[in-house]
Amino acid sequence: MGELAASFNKMAEELQQTTVSKNYMDNIIGSMFEMLIVTTPDGTIHRVNRAVSDIMGYTEKELIGQPVNKIFSDESLKISDKLFEKSASSVEKTYITKEGKNIHMLFSGSVIHNNEGNVQGIVYVAKDITERKIMEEKLILMSKAKSEFLSNMSHELRTPLNSIIGFTELLKMNLHGESDQKQLRYVDNVLTSGKFLLNLINDILDLSKVEAGKIELVIEQMSVTDVINETLALIKETAIKHHVILKKDIEEGLTIIFADRMRLKQVLFNLLSNAMKFSKPEGGTVTITARREGDMVGFSISDTGIGIKEEDMDKLFNTFEQLDPGITQKYGGSGLGLMISKRLVELHGGKIWAESNYGIGTTFYFTLPIVSKKTEKVD
Repeated sequence: MGELAASFNKMAEELQQTTVSKNYMDNIIGSMFEMLIVTTPDGTIHRVNRAVSDIMGYTEKELIGQPVNKIFSDESLKISDKLFEKSASSVEKTYITKEGKNIHMLFSGSVIHNNEGNVQGIVYVAKDITERKIMEEKLILMSKAKSEFLSNMSHELRTPLNSIIGFTELLKMNLHGESDQKQLRYVDNVLTSGKFLLNLINDILDLSKVEAGKIELVIEQMSVTDVINETLALIKETAIKHHVILKKDIEEGLTIIFADRMRLKQVLFNLLSNAMKFSKPEGGTVTITARREGDMVGFSISDTGIGIKEEDMDKLFNTFEQLDPGITQKYGGSGLGLMISKRLVELHGGKIWAESNYGIGTTFYFTLPIVSKKTEKVD
């Protein structure tokens, strides 16, 4: 839109220096789909095209000689010296039709100068984006409704699932002897499936809270070393099961950080769990590091696992999107852990990304402010 306004400005200047007929200029203006309004330096409408009449409901005679503010509902668009200093480009504004209806427009304005550099007027170009704005508002409402539905359903599902898992664990404790081996295998399957489903529901609940703006960060002072040690303790048994050696490398002198302890551990746990899940059959090494980077702390989790194909890197942080179907079938997972980690890191004011060599390993990086300012509820 800005380029179109500037191009019209340039064309008008060039036509002044040629013998091209006025009809030629009229035909160009009349054929434009975008609204075009030309004003004098004081803001009086000098020229409009057919699109203005079609969209705004005014005839050309009703607008010529009128102040341009007649169709602008936004006070900031009134003619002022500021517009002469810098042209406006691709700004969303509201126009008023003859019937008093507000319509959303994508607006650009460009100043017209004569050969001596004096201001001759201003050309406004605008495109009706009302339908797009209505669709955006509908999508926002749909997204909110979806988040609320997922949140409510997650709460409703967690209660019976916790009961199923609890009673299944009791059954497992009371199964003894070789005659019960088949039953024990069945109970183990129920328990494994129940825990997987509960983790999935918890992930959906977390994601819906983030998307609905209902995550409240509890910022506190904590030791970086303590948080890393606590998280490694949670993943220790899984590491032994997958024959993975855990290593840590924390910069000397890096002591405290102000963040949400539970959410930071959740991010670290998600990334470490991912590294375990995609380790090679023979095992490997997972290394967690922490370094001070200016007023930020840089964390990384590196593994020697199966790695990620280059074409799959863009899918990593997408909701419910997993990588190669064969890998998904073999390793499982909801595809939500990384997305949740990304949102939690961003809520703190940090960022997260990954690098990988397929068949060699993957490293996830994320940064957090040493002193987070996100101390209030995120809306």
